[in-house]
Amino acid sequence: MLAACPFLSLNPAVCRIMWLDFDNLSLAARLSHGIGIPSMDSLILAGLVSGDARAIYTTDSHLEQYSRKGIMIINIKPGYNE
Repeated sequence: MLAACPFLSLNPAVCRIMWLDFDNLSLAARLSHGIGIPSMDSLILAGLVSGDARAIYTTDSHLEQYSRKGIMIINIKPGYNE
C-alpha cells in the first residue's frame, strides 16, 4: 500500500500542488514559445498562472517577460531593484 502524500494535507492557502495535466502542459508550451522563455521556467509559470496567483515573487528574470493584467511579477534578487 502506498503511503499518502504529506503535501496533499497542507493548508491550501499556503501550498497547492499543480499537476502536469494536458491543460498545464499546453499553457507551458504556449508561454515558452510565445514569450521565448526556457521550458522549465514556462512549466513553473504555467502552474502559477493556472493556480490564479496574483503576485509572483522570483529571482528569475525570465518570468518578468510575462505580462498580464492582474498579475504582478516581483524580482526579489538582492540588488536587482536598486
